[in-house]
Amino acid sequence: MDHLQVLLLSFLESGPCITAAMIRQVQERTGGFFDLQPEDLERALQQLEAHGQIAVGFHATTRAGTLQKQYNLTAQGLAQLQTRKPELEHLSCILPFLLR
Repeated sequence: MDHLQVLLLSFLESGPCITAAMIRQVQERTGGFFDLQPEDLERALQQLEAHGQIAVGFHATTRAGTLQKQYNLTAQGLAQLQTRKPELEHLSCILPFLLR
């Protein structure tokens, strides 16, 4: 699992999220270090889903009842995140140095 996937699991720890919000969160929290394209995010999310770490549902938007994919952290994903917390903390410490 790469750093991006661990980062995505950490975002989902606070609750379900849609793709557009995840892209914004990744850019904000990494100071633009990860500038994700939707297809790159989708690929990372598919890998997490294939490993049973996230589940996909649908969320009705206010725009004409359109459905959007919504991602949720599973128990397996939470366990993986807990295991990888030291890595996530290390990444958050070194990221400011990488952004210089």
